[in-house]
Amino acid sequence: MEAMGSWPWSLNDESLLFSRRMDSGEVAIFEVDVETRDERQLTFPTLGVHDLSASWSFDGEWIVFSRTHGGASALWMLPTHGGESRPLLVDKFVNMEPSFLPDDQHVVFTSNRASGMENIWGIEISSGELTQLTFGGGKDWYPSPSRDGTIAYTRWSHQTDLHTVNVSTGATELLTSWTQDNFVGRYKPGGGKVAYQSTRTGNSEIWIVDLETGAELNLSNHTSMDLLPAWSPDGQEIVFVSDRAGSMNLWVAKADGSGPSELLSEQALQIPSRVWAVSLSIRFTPDGTSVGYVVPDVEGPSLWLVDRDDGESARPLFPGVERFDWYLDRSRIVYTTLTEDGVELRAANLETNEDRLLYSGPHSEMILAPDGTAIALVKSESHFNQALFRLQLELPTTPDGLPTAVGEPERLTDGEGRWHVHNGGWSHDGERIVYTQDTDNGDIYLLTLGE
Repeated sequence: MEAMGSWPWSLNDESLLFSRRMDSGEVAIFEVDVETRDERQLTFPTLGVHDLSASWSFDGEWIVFSRTHGGASALWMLPTHGGESRPLLVDKFVNMEPSFLPDDQHVVFTSNRASGMENIWGIEISSGELTQLTFGGGKDWYPSPSRDGTIAYTRWSHQTDLHTVNVSTGATELLTSWTQDNFVGRYKPGGGKVAYQSTRTGNSEIWIVDLETGAELNLSNHTSMDLLPAWSPDGQEIVFVSDRAGSMNLWVAKADGSGPSELLSEQALQIPSRVWAVSLSIRFTPDGTSVGYVVPDVEGPSLWLVDRDDGESARPLFPGVERFDWYLDRSRIVYTTLTEDGVELRAANLETNEDRLLYSGPHSEMILAPDGTAIALVKSESHFNQALFRLQLELPTTPDGLPTAVGEPERLTDGEGRWHVHNGGWSHDGERIVYTQDTDNGDIYLLTLGE
């Protein structure tokens, strides 16, 4: 289950609305009878679309939900007694968590349409007229109207900083301290610098920090959304994802910032939001001649490959891959896949088709140590208690062999519920891992309309 809205209960309290991720990667709205457990699928999203946060109208005649695709989220309405869903608000902004007001003529929701800040807004269904209801500088989320029209909502603050951890001693160090979102830290091969994505300028940019001087370079420096930096093996280039050409594509930039960025492939990548974009797992091959990445598909995600100097060469390489990293050369990978038994971390040889289980259990955002002796991964039963773990590997005994897991994943961080972790990357010597420490705080407020 992905999410429930503010009013998931039906008018007679006999059923609930919820969102579920499909095998193909899309997220659809379902209704479940709480007594019989019978389920009914209500929406049928296309590739790359997530339908979330469905809520009933007070008269039970309509359902409102958010439809996320390509970094934007629209509001849609669905009649409960049959008929097609129809758009209520579609634009370039993120419009989430919709709920009907008691008159069933207005919907309140969270939107970032005012200077990028997430506030509570209202929309009149008949006219489409918009009204801003809160004006906080943080993140106002999850509006939940009562039957008398009072709206409860959460004012949420979110601090994400890059940290490093020494895998031998457990010692941690703060690397960056900026507002907004700072994710996907990647050490430069050979050391000395870290690339990462940050929204501190108002939109997502690729930044590079010099570990000795602290100086920072805005590498992408564009009004578009720029995500997921990955270094070339020689440290001279960075591949990333950007929507500057109208769709999400792979781009390449010189790591010193000289010269314009270059479109690597015209293949449009389906990214529901910058938060979930990390699942694309963009990686240069160890020889630097190609780039591997994960592409969602109606039959499930798969690993694709595109040649560095031939953007038209994009082609599928290996099916069933949720996340991946190269294992020492371009013929072997470690990857995450979903099976009937749950989430598995596996290794595979793409040429011999040998495949081996390394770990079975909930995990995400994994990345391989440069020498192939360990994998860093995020593991937890709950998003808000995610911690960084290390799974040690025994090197293969043959040149084309696969690694073997040694024991169970070892915990490296523990936020004790105060903060959680998103994975980054290994230092070139395998001694440190850069990661994002994500601290969430929130208070509940009440809003009375007309006051």
